[in-house]
Amino acid sequence: MNTRNRIVLILVSLVLCALASPLLARSAKVKPMQVQADTKAKFDAVAAEVRAQLAPGGRFEFVTKEEHAKLDTNLDAMGALFDKYGTVAQMDRDTKIALFNDQEVVNGILKQRDAERLICRSEMPTGSHIPTTKCRTYGDIQRAETDSHNYMERFQQRAQPNGSSLVPGTLGH
Repeated sequence: MNTRNRIVLILVSLVLCALASPLLARSAKVKPMQVQADTKAKFDAVAAEVRAQLAPGGRFEFVTKEEHAKLDTNLDAMGALFDKYGTVAQMDRDTKIALFNDQEVVNGILKQRDAERLICRSEMPTGSHIPTTKCRTYGDIQRAETDSHNYMERFQQRAQPNGSSLVPGTLGH
């Protein structure tokens, strides 16, 4: 291996290390919800925590109204099963399947809307041919989109002397 190839290999290694270190640091900070709710008391605690995290500023604050209704319905159905049987061990096969299906709906929504979920994408910086990996949390992305939307609304309202919003096709009339 010649000197030029070694230098390229070292530079590539350094770039990969630089890209990986923020990912590793971030993954160490994100704590997944480890749930072992096999009794009514444990389930009630988990359900209360999930519902608390749906509030603004919570881990699942970006759940839509429709998803929130599904979560409530499925958590209530699961709670009813625990009210009736007490523990998973006391449930019959069909009841366990119903519990599992309700749990999958809840987990699917929470996983998708988790503000701490890391989303990475490859970007080509302007003026460079070397792609970089940019990682942000779902929460950061959603907050940036909301901030941009709010800024544009304020900008449009200031642009209209009477405060009316622009409606496509009306030319502000």
